[in-house]
Amino acid sequence: MKHKNWFIYTSVMNALLANHPARVKHELPLVYGVELDFDPEGYHFCLTGFKKQIYFNVYGADSDEYIALYLSMDLEALLEKNGCRGNAFLVFQDDTKQIAVLFSRVRADAPNPYEMTDMITRHVQSYYARELIRGERRYLNSSSLVQDISGLDGARGAFKRARYLNDLSFFLTEGVVFTEETVAAWMGGADYPAVMDACHALERHVSLGDVPGAEAHLQTLMLDVLKRGFSMALVRDALSFLKSMLTVFATVYALEPAVDVETLCDGATYITIKECHGAFRGVVRGLANEARQRGTYQKPVMLAVYYVKTHYGDPGLSLTQIAEYALVNPNYLSGVFREQTGQTVRQCITRCRLDEACALLRSTGLKVSEIGVRVGFDSAKYFTRLFKNQFGVSPQAYRDGEETCSGHGATA
Repeated sequence: MKHKNWFIYTSVMNALLANHPARVKHELPLVYGVELDFDPEGYHFCLTGFKKQIYFNVYGADSDEYIALYLSMDLEALLEKNGCRGNAFLVFQDDTKQIAVLFSRVRADAPNPYEMTDMITRHVQSYYARELIRGERRYLNSSSLVQDISGLDGARGAFKRARYLNDLSFFLTEGVVFTEETVAAWMGGADYPAVMDACHALERHVSLGDVPGAEAHLQTLMLDVLKRGFSMALVRDALSFLKSMLTVFATVYALEPAVDVETLCDGATYITIKECHGAFRGVVRGLANEARQRGTYQKPVMLAVYYVKTHYGDPGLSLTQIAEYALVNPNYLSGVFREQTGQTVRQCITRCRLDEACALLRSTGLKVSEIGVRVGFDSAKYFTRLFKNQFGVSPQAYRDGEETCSGHGATA
């Protein structure tokens, strides 16, 4: 490391990536005595190295250890050896501590920018293999390259483009160099309609209790459609759909969540698309098994049961409201609901209200009348009469005695 004060050097170089006026970016290196070895009028931007999500969360290296490892790489010497000159530094933005390399070719026989970036990628990986991952090959270093930048004020835009490209290592972990041209060539044309089609196919097979079909369609969604799409926006769209699907299924089948759905459906949880696929496999398999064992429902019925279970406290809850949520005609919903669940929509609403009343009677000190209001009855007398008709005892007798709410927690 040839720069005398590592902290000042790194701070000045990071300032080039910030949203400062061009005049400030030109003056800072002069004020602090930081030498720019690349040609500001013509250079290339490489972003490489593991993110903190990998080096710390997976391999347990703290910041001091990782900085020491980075300094031992001496990337500027690698550039000079191969006919280039430039500046390498750790990027502090968002605390990722990836490595930025700004370089220019100075010899006619120097590698082209793509080849030089590939050499940087392999050089960094060799240090990881020896000092950090020690032969474990779950993650390989990838780099991104933005070429032909002019002016120091172009560094921020180049960094943003390079970071976007580097994030695409989520889809490919083979230690590649990402450029805008290579990504365009790799993209398979997947778009939002294709992703939603794959999501709906997965949902349909889960609903049918088809475990092999559900697993196959999950693989298609994750490792075919999304992987070809090369778009984190499409990944977020798919995860949002899956979050809604999981929430509906868990509510309808009264399942205790085995995983935190928020974390499961947060793209930031995963380093690669393969990890995302692996996390969902067991969950999807479990839901399809539940559907097969407990009975399958058409989607309008699933949505209707979900809506009832999440809105039974509304005294005005009606078939029309529920059918509107399920996107079907009320008459159609009424018929198919009874056919598939063995009860009317009104009976389902009443049962959900009474089941919740049972829970509140045993777990709270609320008055019987207050419980009736909370679960959606506007008349305490009507609530008491329905409760006694259903369970054979009054709400107060149930609270005072050992009787149970037979069938408490039924699916629909």
